Amino acid sequence: MWLMLHIGIRPWDGRQLIRIGVWSTLSDEYAPAAIFYLNSYYYSALFKAMKWFDCHEDIGGKQFLAFEPTMQCYVGEFWLYGAIALVAIIFYALILPLSLCRILVVKVKREGLQNERMLRVYGFLYTRFRDDVWYWEIPEIFRKFMFAFTIAISRALDLTALEQVVLILMVVVLVALCVLVRPFKFHYQDLCELATTSTEVILVVGSIVVVNRQGPDDYPAVEWIMTVALCFGLSACVFGLIIDQLRLNLAARINKIRTRTGLSLSDELFDVYFNDCFILRFLESASKDSIKAFKNVEDMLAVMTMKDKELMRKTKTSVALSAMCSEDLFLPEKIIFAKASATSFAPPEVEAGQELRQILHSFDQVRIPSTENDVPINLTFSGGIMRLLPNWILEHADEAETILLKKLKDRYHAFHASQFKAHDHHGKCSQKNSSFCRSPSSKSFSCWYSVVGARLIAELHQKIS
Repeated sequence: MWLMLHIGIRPWDGRQLIRIGVWSTLSDEYAPAAIFYLNSYYYSALFKAMKWFDCHEDIGGKQFLAFEPTMQCYVGEFWLYGAIALVAIIFYALILPLSLCRILVVKVKREGLQNERMLRVYGFLYTRFRDDVWYWEIPEIFRKFMFAFTIAISRALDLTALEQVVLILMVVVLVALCVLVRPFKFHYQDLCELATTSTEVILVVGSIVVVNRQGPDDYPAVEWIMTVALCFGLSACVFGLIIDQLRLNLAARINKIRTRTGLSLSDELFDVYFNDCFILRFLESASKDSIKAFKNVEDMLAVMTMKDKELMRKTKTSVALSAMCSEDLFLPEKIIFAKASATSFAPPEVEAGQELRQILHSFDQVRIPSTENDVPINLTFSGGIMRLLPNWILEHADEAETILLKKLKDRYHAFHASQFKAHDHHGKCSQKNSSFCRSPSSKSFSCWYSVVGARLIAELHQKIS
C-alpha cells in the first residue's frame, strides 16, 4: 500500500489488461516510477558502486578497499559485493542511458510528444525542456556519468592534483553546454541547474586541493569557499522548490476555474500570470454573462489559431492547439477543439463589415478592471496571439476598415519594435519565441505587447461602431 501511494503504482485492472496487453500495462505502471527514482539516485548509486574498485596496496603488497580498509580486494566475499557493484555500474553506465535513448528518440518520437499516453507515462522526461531540445535528458545523464566517472577514476589511479583538475575541467565543458543552450522552459530552472552544477564542481575541486595540500596551513580559505558554495547550492535548490510549489498551487487554482467555468485558459491563448493573475481573480468573481462572453472570445481565438497556415505547417496536424499548448499539461484539448469546431461567427449572408463588428462586440463584452483603468477586452493575450490577431482581423475588414486597420497596425508595430529593442534579453528573445522567454525584461515586453494590442482593438471598435 505504501508503494502504491508514494510511487504511483495502482492495482491492476483486468479490463485494462485485456484492452492494451499485459506488457503495456506493466510498463505504464512500473516504468515511470522506476526510471524516476533510478535517475534521482544516479550520483549516489554510481559513486557507491565505483568505490568497490578503489583498491590500494599496503606495506605487505596486499590490496584493500580505500573506504573499508579491513576488506581485502579480490579475496573471499569481495567477489560477491564486487559482482553486485559491477552489475550496478553496467546498469547505470550503459543500460539506463540506452533505455532513455530508446524511450525518447524512438518511442516518444514515434507516438508524438503530445500523445496522451506518452505524456502520462514519460512526460516527466521531456516536458520540462524546450520543444526544440526535448531530448536534453540524454545529455544530462551523460553529464552525470562523466562527473561520477571523473571523480572515481581520479581517486582510483592516484592522479596528481593537476591531472584531477584537468579531468574536472572536461566536465566543466559539459556544464558550459547547459549554460549556452538553456534547455529548460523556465528561466529559473536554468539558473537552478547552473547554480547546483557549479556547486558540485567547486566542491570537487576544493576536495582535491584539501587532499593534496601539504599541511593544514596551506590554502586555509578552501573550507570557507566550499562552505559558501554549499550554502549557495542549497539556497538555489530551496528557491527552485518554492517556485515549483507556487506553480503547482497556481496550476491547481487554474484547474479549479476550468472545471467550474468550462474554459480552457491555455497558456498559448492567455497570459494568466500577468499582473498578479488578475484574469483568474476576474473569473473567480465573474458573473455568468461575463463568463459566457469570455467563452466567446476564447472560441474565436481558438478558431483563429487553427486557421493559421504557418502554424498548421509547423505542427503537421489539423489540431494545431495540440502542439501549441505543450507547456500546459492541464489543458483539456478535446474540449477546446470541440468548441472551436462547432463555432461559426457569421452565416454566409452576413457581410464582412458586419461580421467584424460582431467579433469586436464579443471582445467588448468582456471588461476586466486593470491597475490603470477599465479598458475593454483588456485581456493579456499570449505573444503568439497578439502577433496573429491584427492580421486575422484585417482579413475580415472591408475596404474602409482596412485602411484604418493598416494605420493602426503600423503604429502597433512601431511601438512593438521600440519595446523589443529596449527589452531584448541578450539577443535570446526574438519575435519568433518572445512568448517563451521567461526573463523579467522579456516579461515586461510581453505585458506591454498585450496591453497595446488590447488598446488597438478597443480604438478600432470605437471608430467603426
